[in-house]
Amino acid sequence: MKRFDYKTEYATYKDCVLSISHYTYDPLCMALSISNDVDGPITNVTVNLGHDIGNDSIMLWNQAFIDTNKNPNILEWLSETGLAEPVTRFGEPVIAHSGFCEYPLYAFNEEKLKEYDESGWTQRKEEWTRRYNEWRNQREH
Repeated sequence: MKRFDYKTEYATYKDCVLSISHYTYDPLCMALSISNDVDGPITNVTVNLGHDIGNDSIMLWNQAFIDTNKNPNILEWLSETGLAEPVTRFGEPVIAHSGFCEYPLYAFNEEKLKEYDESGWTQRKEEWTRRYNEWRNQREH
């Protein structure tokens, strides 16, 4: 597991890890969180707004909505690390709205994610594939 320092507007957290999982409520949605042994959970990188992204489409296994509401610097960190880039459709970014907040959809680099949490990534991909097949079968019947 790759360790790193993570800076927020309040503090710099040392020796952090990025954990990869899925949300219990919607297992098709990837859940990413940052923590360390001293402070425990630091922040959630992603937010669960459901897997449906409109136009009869769902998020792919490497996509997630980014929690920019609680993490004002998270897009900069994702760009600097090369972990993810924005998803666009018809030349425009894909954005989900919840309350007064907007959450961009990002696609994550598989090789980079493996550097941070290979076990979590492998489990995520397997779970997404299984749940996607269930979702597709339900739609066909």
